[in-house]
This record gives sequence, structure tokens and C-alpha cells, in this order.
Amino acid sequence: MIVGVFDSRYTLPTSAGVDPVAGDPALSRTFPVLTGAQLHLERSKLQVKLNRPYAAIRWRDLLDHWSFEHRKNWSQWEAVGDGTPTTPVVHGTNAEELALAMNRNDHLYALVATGYYDLQMSPAQARLAAERAKVPMDRLTFSNFEAGHEVYIDQANAGLVRDIRAMIAKASQ
Repeated sequence: MIVGVFDSRYTLPTSAGVDPVAGDPALSRTFPVLTGAQLHLERSKLQVKLNRPYAAIRWRDLLDHWSFEHRKNWSQWEAVGDGTPTTPVVHGTNAEELALAMNRNDHLYALVATGYYDLQMSPAQARLAAERAKVPMDRLTFSNFEAGHEVYIDQANAGLVRDIRAMIAKASQ
């Protein structure tokens, strides 16, 4: 049995395949619906017409060209013994990059929305990453939902909208 990485409430038999999307029990259910809705809006409302088949994620062309390295932060430099800057510092995680941005801007607020059934990034992992990176917790809101990785679908959507609005209201004071 394959347990959904993006939503552990869903499973598939092990014969379902190894594709990261089509083989994931949750994504194999949500991607067709979300893709269909997106294509309908593109064609009917936006009048977008493509002369090629649509692929939600085209792994064959994506991963060969993807860089998994974090961008260098050109505003902070490592220094040699005499204090001369040599190379930019690389921040190892997204949480560290968020901490850097929030520590530079006292008016920046962030919302971390996670699902209890998400095996990619659980609520506890998100909180630990933020604490280790020293993200300013007074301007960081954590929202946890009865959802998987896609917290904007299912019943969690109303709670997510509520929490986004509350964060904006807090940041606007």
C-alpha cells in the first residue's frame, strides 16, 4: 500500500506506479479536478488557446534543469581574515530566508498554513524550522488544519481564508 505523502488520509495499492504526482494517492485525486477547473477558466474566461496538450507537471523536462541550491544572498558576505568580503552567504532553508527578510523589515508578517495529514511538512516541522531559524514569532502566525499539503481545498479553505484575513488585519494595525 502507498500512503499519500501530500495527504496521508489517502492510499493506493502498490501497483499504482512511481510517478510523483500520478502515483501519489492524494494528488492523483486532486490534480485532475484542479487541472480541469484551471483549463476551463483559461479557455472560457481568459480566452487562452494553446496548440499543445496541457501537462500539469512535466517531470521529464523539469528536473533535469532544476537547481536545488538556494540563491545566494548578495547583501551578506563572508569575510576573509582581514575582513575583506569574498563570497555571498547561502541560507540553507526557506525558514532562514524568511527570518532574514522579517528581521530586516519590522512590518513584514507571515502565515504558515499546514495540514495535520501532510507528510511533506507537518505543523511540528514547520514550527521547529521557524524556531531554529529565529523567525520573529510575534509576526508569524501558524495555522493548522484537518487537511493535507493543499490546505486551500476541502473544509480547511474557510479556515485558511479566515486566518489570512486575521493576519492582514493584525499587520495593518
